Amino acid sequence: MAFKSSKWVEEYKDVLVGSPKTFHCELLDLADTEAVVVYQLAKEVILEGTHMPPGTISFGYFWQERNFNVYHFVAKTGNSLGFYFNVSDSTQIGETRIYWRDLVVDIFITPDGRCRVLDEDEIPENLDPSLRKSIEQTRDHILSNFRQLTEEVAARSRLLTLQMDE
Repeated sequence: MAFKSSKWVEEYKDVLVGSPKTFHCELLDLADTEAVVVYQLAKEVILEGTHMPPGTISFGYFWQERNFNVYHFVAKTGNSLGFYFNVSDSTQIGETRIYWRDLVVDIFITPDGRCRVLDEDEIPENLDPSLRKSIEQTRDHILSNFRQLTEEVAARSRLLTLQMDE
């Protein structure tokens, strides 16, 4: 897979716990309320027991109207390696910056449909009850609709991969 875009965007991840993080990613698609970025792993990563070799592509999907984002990890062969959902809010999308707030809970879904909810034990005890409820509702939404969500993302990743190779 070859990247044709030369447009870069800053992904700024604010957090409830810990320090904010900034990533520089290649922007593949931008609309008013959504964006897709891509990043190629330079070194091996093991994510929840899933091996992701160097060269693995990470497509990052961000939406302003959804309380989550997702990274779709794709092998050089084009096979899906996994989907990493972040429960989030406050997503703002611009031409040079994507801002989102990480709400601690993540869900990793393997291509065979195994779902692992991560980091629930890290939710601050003194968290506002309405925010806690929003986190729980978003988690439940992802788990209840994961097949549809992962199929939507995988189909878009396939299309973007074809466009990248043109």
